[in-house]
Amino acid sequence: MGRINSGAYGIESNITDIKTNEIVYKKKENHADIKPFYFFLAIPTKNDKYEIEKGIIIFQNIGVYGIKTITMRKLKEYLSEFFKLSLYSGNICPEVFVERLLKDNIINKLIVIKNNVSEDAADNIGIGYGKQEVSYSRLIMKDSMKEKLMNYIKSRNRIFEIEDAKYDQVKVNVQDASGRIRTINLNSIDNLSLIESIPNEIRLSNGYPDQDKMLEHFKKVTNEYMEKMIFKIID
Repeated sequence: MGRINSGAYGIESNITDIKTNEIVYKKKENHADIKPFYFFLAIPTKNDKYEIEKGIIIFQNIGVYGIKTITMRKLKEYLSEFFKLSLYSGNICPEVFVERLLKDNIINKLIVIKNNVSEDAADNIGIGYGKQEVSYSRLIMKDSMKEKLMNYIKSRNRIFEIEDAKYDQVKVNVQDASGRIRTINLNSIDNLSLIESIPNEIRLSNGYPDQDKMLEHFKKVTNEYMEKMIFKIID
């Protein structure tokens, strides 16, 4: 684990006390608002069964601010210049991310959608049949239902059955460990933004995470992903 101090500069602005609405500082264009961002790098140990070609890098965001894009660009440039190596980066398996969301967090609402489109083209001229949407809230989500949702994600036959009705699209409204609300479309998880929330018990009074607790959280999250990832198996 390491920490990168980063901030933006180039635009003048006024720093305002939100309680009094008074300007307490005038930020000049050469002043940067520096924030500490933690990152975590994990590479599995090579052994006789596995040839390692993948690792995991986790970057901390603070609100809308982050360091992923610039750090990955600099890392690729460094490896290319000094080691003649190329580096490909992509999202961790979204199925694992959604499975963790369903397992560890509160599901506020289950939304199922049926495409009511007639096979007769004449019926679909003008208004057409449209869609039917059904929402289930205040759920007591049993493990069997969570498993059913995960099977729906993995299945090529995207038909979800509930209460003897069949649906073409499924969404879940989830509240994560930090209290953040997210609506996840289970039909298009490949385009999902994979943002893990930092639990509130890790945060200090100033809003930043405790370094030791952050390290343990990084380890826990990384191990859960690594259990489901394939790093390249030798035949």
